[in-house]
Amino acid sequence: TALLRGLKENGLTAEVAKRMRPYIVRFVEDVEKGEISLEPFAESTPENSDPIPAPEEVQAGTRDRATTETLASAFAEAFGAGREFATIVQARAFAAETLGEKLDESDNKMVEEAIEAGVVMRARQIVKEGRKSGPAKVFDDLVKLYRAQPILGTRTSTSVAQQAYSTPAPLAYLASRLAGIQAGTTVYEPTAGNGMLLIDARPANVVANEMNPDRFANLEMVLGAEATLTNEDATSVAQPESVAAVIANPPFGKVRGTRWPMGGRRATEIDHAIAWRALEAMDDDGKAVLIIGG
Repeated sequence: TALLRGLKENGLTAEVAKRMRPYIVRFVEDVEKGEISLEPFAESTPENSDPIPAPEEVQAGTRDRATTETLASAFAEAFGAGREFATIVQARAFAAETLGEKLDESDNKMVEEAIEAGVVMRARQIVKEGRKSGPAKVFDDLVKLYRAQPILGTRTSTSVAQQAYSTPAPLAYLASRLAGIQAGTTVYEPTAGNGMLLIDARPANVVANEMNPDRFANLEMVLGAEATLTNEDATSVAQPESVAAVIANPPFGKVRGTRWPMGGRRATEIDHAIAWRALEAMDDDGKAVLIIGG
């Protein structure tokens, strides 16, 4: 109810909000059924912290950037043509077919990162194409895109340590609408990943940070040279002086033995620290949407 009220305040009519309600309800149900994971994450694991277990961990492959970009574009095009991947096995077979070569287990994470980048690329196209038809149509199409992608679950030592988590496209769009992001809105994203929360932002108005080098490269591919991008730790990166909107879904949780300054206090949760710091960049009359732990 609060989410729908916020969307109405940002320009959605009562009729559009009514149409979007079932999707919001279904998203919550998907979380409850375990189809979408919203586990608390920590962005980094210092040397003195307890290691985070890595079920089914595999080593990252050594493919070059060109391979990832080729696959990301291919997946974006496939999603745009209405193709669905019911399982990750189907998606890996598509990747092998696209590259014209056999892939092994070490390529699994690379394929999944390419899928995620492809989803963001397609989501940006959906948002752009839907500006005339309205947000309800955009949301409908993003839900279809969400349903077309396979469940991703491969973990590497890097992704476990950094606890990378991507916001589902429909939720990212809702967050963007709540933040009031429009054509001329300047926006800051401190933990941008592949850029999902920025699907409705113009690259020239974006300042974004991503610590993971592979996702940072994907972010560069998705947003291009117009965006201002940094590849640093979100708890210490130099931030923009002033933006109209802040949007983020930072990794959740505590990092043992680490505290961050937060006003006159010290934060023990990394998502709280990142959010607090990011808000320092927001205009006094700006808007922020922050997906953080309690």
